[in-house]
Amino acid sequence: MLNSWIDITVPVRTLVRQNPAIFYPLCRAYFPNQKINIVQEDTQIVIEGFPRSANTFAVIAFFQSQPEPVKMAHHLHAAAQIIRAVKWKIPTLVLLRNPKDAALSSISAFPQYSIYRSLSYYISFYSAIYDYQDSYIIGEFEEVTQNYDQIIKRINTKFNTNFAVWENTPANKQKVYDIMGGQLNTSFPSKILKIKNNAEEERRRKLIEEIQSNKYAAMLEEANQIYQIFKQTALTQKLIHT
Repeated sequence: MLNSWIDITVPVRTLVRQNPAIFYPLCRAYFPNQKINIVQEDTQIVIEGFPRSANTFAVIAFFQSQPEPVKMAHHLHAAAQIIRAVKWKIPTLVLLRNPKDAALSSISAFPQYSIYRSLSYYISFYSAIYDYQDSYIIGEFEEVTQNYDQIIKRINTKFNTNFAVWENTPANKQKVYDIMGGQLNTSFPSKILKIKNNAEEERRRKLIEEIQSNKYAAMLEEANQIYQIFKQTALTQKLIHT
């Protein structure tokens, strides 16, 4: 199941991404002169999720809707971000997408990813933040891209904040897509994004077959069980905070 040296490092990467005491010193060491979007005490909101779970859409749309700049932590895709935000009682949005689509989309965007690495990453990410579900709002992929205004309303209700609510209009969506480079659909495989050549189309087909094979059945099942738990929590939050 392990396909490369990157797969072999998965346990170490998992430990780092789940542990704020390790994660943040390493971030500062690796990026000493760069501004990275880590959680700090004056952070106003955290938006984090597994890669390819509408992270970019959520961040851009949120920024666009605010009348004044908001200090946000985002796009590090690390459970440590959420754990620290919860500890410091910072409003937090956790993004959620079904594991098969999220994993395949990640592999499409990041060729160095394997199915094993992607599913392991998915399982570890959401498992690490499972115990904190009462301390953040969950935004499902479909709702983020279709009804993001409702998610921001729930954030305001839960955290007693007053963030401006994004207006869910075609024009606003297009503004977000324009910044994202015109990617109108981030699903996998995409019927809108251009397929560069037949070789890439064949690669996608094989990846879909492989992730659905017996080789990854147990991992995909575990990931799906975690997904369903978080999906149920998201439904409960809609009832409570709407």
